[in-house]
Amino acid sequence: MIRESVQDLAQGLGFPARQWSDGQQGLHARYDHRDRLTEMHWLVDGAPGRRRLRLLPDQKTGELVVRLDAEREDREVYAGGRVEAFDAWSDNQRPRSMGWGAWTRRCVASLLGQHRCLLCGEGINQCPAAAHTPDDLSHLCRPCWKSLEAQAPHARAWPLGERVCRVCRESFGDDALMHERRSGKLCLPCAEALRPVV
Repeated sequence: MIRESVQDLAQGLGFPARQWSDGQQGLHARYDHRDRLTEMHWLVDGAPGRRRLRLLPDQKTGELVVRLDAEREDREVYAGGRVEAFDAWSDNQRPRSMGWGAWTRRCVASLLGQHRCLLCGEGINQCPAAAHTPDDLSHLCRPCWKSLEAQAPHARAWPLGERVCRVCRESFGDDALMHERRSGKLCLPCAEALRPVV
């Protein structure tokens, strides 16, 4: 994949611009002298995180690694037009045929997908963004963005303690009106400050 294709894919999914690496945090990509992607990973405090994609475009080989802990990792290897997975779920599975472009695009999309919707937690590759926070660091997917209009914010009917807004990190009691889904909560001021993806 060339740089322009990576950027087009990210833009098409509504990937927040400020989630690209600043050298310490965010999605980091490296390209060769012909602008072809050679490496992509998430930076956490300046160090590569759990997921890393390494590509050798001239040889059309690559590896997607997910480090589970210090001693275990899952790998997906591409070579000779075939993909082979090395993880707990792929025992005794044969390599499968796949085009180089399709495999690299799928891997890049899966890395982009590590950025998740504030409310439902769905990856941006599965459910593209429809709205960003004002700081352009987080997003709501299309279904969650539409649900803000369709479903009124609500208080809790029974006391369960404080609720924390995923954007401003403020704590609210059970009586506060908030938008709430399976992976997060959003206070009214933060919901009103969201802006649609252009």
